[in-house]
Parts: sequence; C-alpha cells; structure tokens
Amino acid sequence: ALKAACELKQIFMALTWTPVLRATAVIGITWITLKPLGAMALPIGLVSGESIQFAFWFLLLWRKGIQPIPNLKLPPQMLKLSKHVIWLLGGEALVAFNIVVDKIFASRLDEGAVSILEYADRARVIPQTLLHASS
Repeated sequence: ALKAACELKQIFMALTWTPVLRATAVIGITWITLKPLGAMALPIGLVSGESIQFAFWFLLLWRKGIQPIPNLKLPPQMLKLSKHVIWLLGGEALVAFNIVVDKIFASRLDEGAVSILEYADRARVIPQTLLHASS
C-alpha cells in the first residue's frame, strides 16, 4: 500500500532505489548475523530488508506531507459483513486443516498405507471428473 501511495504521488525516482536498499540491507544484515545466529541469519536478514524498505516508503510519503497512519475504526457495514466472513474463514481453515488430520492419521498406519490413501483419494476424484467432463 505504501509503494502504491508513493507511485500515486509520483515519487518515481526515489522508488527506483528501494530494491537496492532492500538487497543491501538483506545481504549486510545476513552477513553480520551469520556467525552468531547461524541458520536464523537469513530470515532475520530478509525481514530486516523488508522492514527497511517499508520504513523508506513511509519516509518518502512523510516528506511529501502525507502521514500514512492507518485509521483502524471500521464502518458499521464492515462490522456487519465481518460476522459473515468469520464463518467463511472458519470453514476454509477446517478444509485446510483436513490434510494435517489425514497425515497424522496416515502416520499411525503401517508402511505403505500413505501411498494407498493417496491413490484412493485420486481414484475418488476420477468419477467426479468424468461426470463433470460429460455434462
């Protein structure tokens, strides 16, 4: 959102420096933290690079006289809609969680059972696919 706001305010020349700024920060911070943190240096470097880029965009807008402070008050229509969206998100979370339950169940079975379950899952889809293709 901050990058789009910078583009709307025609801050194009300064925006061209953001990939250089981010990459330099990622490389530098990863290099500095590699020895003390080991494998955690790369995620910390990546997050730091993105954070520095975010701060740079924020600073560019601030210098243009725009204070990009979000207004977190929701209008009444959004509150009414959110009651319905919660149920949708809950259902989608349960569908996504289904694969975790399948894998936990399959991990308790004998050797080769996971392959059989995956084959059965694919075989279950074949009649449905044929039905959709023929209609």
